Amino acid sequence: MKLSDYKDDYYVFSGLASSASRQLAFAGIALLWLFKSGDNGAYKLPKQLFVPAAALIIALACDILHYVTGSLIWGTFFRSNEKKTKEIGEDPELEAPSYYSWPITALFFLKIIAVIFAYYHILRSEEHTSELQSHSFISYAVFCLKKK
Repeated sequence: MKLSDYKDDYYVFSGLASSASRQLAFAGIALLWLFKSGDNGAYKLPKQLFVPAAALIIALACDILHYVTGSLIWGTFFRSNEKKTKEIGEDPELEAPSYYSWPITALFFLKIIAVIFAYYHILRSEEHTSELQSHSFISYAVFCLKKK
C-alpha cells in the first residue's frame, strides 16, 4: 500500500469513529431521558447521572469544535497558500507543520473519551442498570406485540 492509501484509511476510520461517537452521545442523552423523575411530567435528572450527562454534553461540544477547528485551520492554511500561487489552478505540493493538526486530534480523542466515560458511569450504577434492563424488556415486549 502507498502512504496515501494509509492516509485515506485513516480518514475513513476517523470519520466513522466521529459519527459513531456523535450517535452514541445522542443515544446516551436519550437513555438519560428514560431515567427522568419528577412530578407533573417535569424532567428531573437523578443526581448520580449529572456526571454522565455533563460528559455527553462535553462530547457533543468537542464534536462540533473538532469540525469547526479543522475547518478554520485547514481553510486558513489553504487560503494563505492559494494566495501565494502564481497561476490559477496551480496545485503545488505543500508540507503543513504537524502542530496544525494537534488541536483537531485532541478534540477527536476528547469526544470519544467523554462518551466512554459517560457510558461507564451510566452502566456502573446498579440502580439504573436494573431500570435500564426493565425499560429494555418493556420495549422489546411492545415491539413483539406490534409485530404480531
